[in-house]
Amino acid sequence: MPTLVYNTGFEHGTLSTNGEGLATSLVGNYELSSTIKRTGNYAVRVYGAWSYVAMNIGAVSTRVGRFYVLFHSWPASGTTHFGVVGGGTDLFWLTFDSDNKKIGIKTYGGTASYADVVCSLDTWYRVDFKCVFGSPTSTGDIQVNGTAATQATGEALSGSDDSFRFFSDSADADYYFDDLAYSHTADDYPIGPGQGIGLSPSGTGTSNTGTNIIEDNTGGDINDSTNPPAQYLDDVPISTATDYIKQSAVGTGNYFETPFASIGPGTIKGARAILAYRASGESGDQGACIVSRDGSFDTYDEIWGNPTTRADYSESSVFYKSKQLSIPTGGWSRDAVNALKVRGGYSNDVEDVPYWVNLMIEVDYIPMLDYIRLRHMK
Repeated sequence: MPTLVYNTGFEHGTLSTNGEGLATSLVGNYELSSTIKRTGNYAVRVYGAWSYVAMNIGAVSTRVGRFYVLFHSWPASGTTHFGVVGGGTDLFWLTFDSDNKKIGIKTYGGTASYADVVCSLDTWYRVDFKCVFGSPTSTGDIQVNGTAATQATGEALSGSDDSFRFFSDSADADYYFDDLAYSHTADDYPIGPGQGIGLSPSGTGTSNTGTNIIEDNTGGDINDSTNPPAQYLDDVPISTATDYIKQSAVGTGNYFETPFASIGPGTIKGARAILAYRASGESGDQGACIVSRDGSFDTYDEIWGNPTTRADYSESSVFYKSKQLSIPTGGWSRDAVNALKVRGGYSNDVEDVPYWVNLMIEVDYIPMLDYIRLRHMK
């Protein structure tokens, strides 16, 4: 099981740098596509010259990733780039030889090495890569649909930039990307097949909402039996903010609780929680949003604020935070994912009222039938 630090299939349906929970930089021509996608409901499209969708995923010496790419139109003749690990002159390029239609990798100051897979238009290809920033030599490995290229080498690189970018540097290029998984562990290479699925709030938790404290957007009290919280937090795209949960009065022990839709049998490689939030205005306020893996909330992962160290929710437009969830004891399993619950509230400052707009758990996942098929192919 890989130790993922980030995974997404873009099933949240939104691209935004607000809060940096979904992206840290959006440049040029990009969009989420609901028509061309590998799995689920969305993929990322990047096209034209010098366009990218960037995520900051850690400035460490070893970076391992997997994603899927589809070439909808070929870039111009010669070598172009469709991915960047790092930045400035301290980077690896994921390259495309548009003359020979092959995918490769190169370090800054090095020579590209290509996997012997000839690509076709409008076909999804799995790209696994490992970038090791080092001195005196940096190394890059890549596989395309499991076929490896010779290791690429280049000059010393420190890995000081923490970004990963889906990228286009050609005016003719039109790329689609889906199902990203990212790790900082060398032994996770190659991460291998997987797909991102989005689990929205569903069902009933055990809330402690009080009276006129934790409310829906119309001012009605949240109540697990008659007005459960999940229905206000399950919109996709998660940018949709027509309904939400708010904390209208101070109550540091008050919160809503909700589980998520369940997942079917399969192999799970990682899970990430995403929160969309805002407030009634931009004056200071506070709130918390935490995820439990066992339902007890004795231990939890913090998405944005916790019950004792709360975060500022005072944004007039929707902002986003995400958190890669800690691997449960015994590793990820269907039962572990289906046990996930979230709580929000705990505010001690409602000068402007904090809003919890939407939530999602994104899971990197191989459904059971796909897993059996892959095992049989081996």
